[in-house]
Amino acid sequence: MNLLAAYFLANWLPVIMTEAGTAPRRRCWPAHLLVGGIAGNLLLGWFVDRRGFGPTLAITFLTAAWRSR
Repeated sequence: MNLLAAYFLANWLPVIMTEAGTAPRRRCWPAHLLVGGIAGNLLLGWFVDRRGFGPTLAITFLTAAWRSR
């Protein structure tokens, strides 16, 4: 379901950005973030398969906390 939601968001995002009146150069930025998010989800899924849920979640939370300071 996550990938299905990402697929629909990727297809509608340019339309939404156009209707919002953003400049053409700025319309690509959210799409790039979306593609990066999909790649990150797939990578985290691979880590969960290899290392387990607990260690992957702990490392993810520690990384997020470190990046947000």
